[in-house]
Amino acid sequence: MQYSPIVGMATSPGGNGYWLAASDGNIFAFGDADYHGSVGAVLNAPIVAIVACPGRNGYWLAASDGGIFAFGDVEYYGSMGESHLNKPIVAIAASPNGRGYWLVASDGGIFAFGDVEYYGSMGSVRLHEPTLDSSSS
Repeated sequence: MQYSPIVGMATSPGGNGYWLAASDGNIFAFGDADYHGSVGAVLNAPIVAIVACPGRNGYWLAASDGGIFAFGDVEYYGSMGESHLNKPIVAIAASPNGRGYWLVASDGGIFAFGDVEYYGSMGSVRLHEPTLDSSSS
């Protein structure tokens, strides 16, 4: 059986497992990570990232077109899936309290959802290299 490339990994709430996300939206759970589902439908754009929700048992998947998919006991706070983006989404970062997330585009654009603040972005600045990832803590 051939699978799509793995594009992200997120640690389980107990810290003794993880989820792997494939570009086609499939999720693979290992260790104490509970499987909460996968996209399972035809995507408009490939999945590019996964992030676990702090304090909850679930995860968000982000697609390159800005679409967001929530699984487990996490909330959906919105997406850019129906919007025109200058560059594709490459990463997602969860807020520390788990009640929001930021999407990051390859041009440095930032999009805030839920209770997270928007502090600015590099979306209007010409970057020497594209943004590839994000981090939250």
